[in-house]
Amino acid sequence: MHHRETSRREAHRTPAAVLAAVGGPAHGLDAVAWAAAEASARHAPLHLLHVIPSDPFGPDSVGPGDAGAYDAARLFVDKAAEHARRVAPHLSIATRITTGDPARTIALEADNADLVVLGREAICRQSHRWSRSLTVQVTARSPRPVAVVGFAGPPGNGRAAGRVIAVAPSCLAPNAAWAVLGTAFNAAHQRGVGITVLVDAPGTTRRSGTNVDDLLAAHLHAFADIDMQRQRLTGPRGSLLTQASQAAALVVLPLPETRVARWRSRSAIRRLLETVTATVTFVHAQGGPLLAHRSSPVGGTR
Repeated sequence: MHHRETSRREAHRTPAAVLAAVGGPAHGLDAVAWAAAEASARHAPLHLLHVIPSDPFGPDSVGPGDAGAYDAARLFVDKAAEHARRVAPHLSIATRITTGDPARTIALEADNADLVVLGREAICRQSHRWSRSLTVQVTARSPRPVAVVGFAGPPGNGRAAGRVIAVAPSCLAPNAAWAVLGTAFNAAHQRGVGITVLVDAPGTTRRSGTNVDDLLAAHLHAFADIDMQRQRLTGPRGSLLTQASQAAALVVLPLPETRVARWRSRSAIRRLLETVTATVTFVHAQGGPLLAHRSSPVGGTR
């Protein structure tokens, strides 16, 4: 009953925006298209943000009088908005160009969003260390869930092809577990696909005494139309996740709840992004009621 009452209350909440960080022409528009489709599915506005680096000691920084940089940024942001409108013609879109430290600025803007969307075109290219670092820094700093859009390509034929993958080990705190599973089940429901949950051994109990089976049973009760499969977390988790997520529609991963712990996890975040080619959404329990999506009887975001 409590979950259904929560659902009714959330149904009347005005969804916050989906924030897409727009890079330059070298970064492509895959992330913008993904963000537009996600915002449309959530009935939320889309905000496109481009940050021109202004670190006076940075090699790519510009000053207030560099009109050429602003003109180039405006052209690309307008192109990104046009691309988003082709994906979702009735979507409300706002654009903003500003200067500052890109990672810090995006993280601050994220406080007014439900989801931050980043591209990953530059993550694995050794010649773009700045862009790779930016993605990791924003993921570690953001107070909201962060989606890093995967490489576009033909559908795969693996076990996870087209499915949503959720990673829910027993070491997660209860709020983090709800956030991960709520996000994953909402995403699977939105896309009309199945979900594969990577868990520990059946019956494993979390630190709070909450059983993994109980958490999954609650979500299956709320999302009875979703085909759910379980897969054991055994052996090296990095290689297992890489294999399990091939051609997945989305991979939902937990992050530590505190910003300090997330910042210390930057190396782990980078390794995940370098090995998992599917779109990844990182979630954590910290972030307040915005993590409870309006359509989920059990909380979590899409």
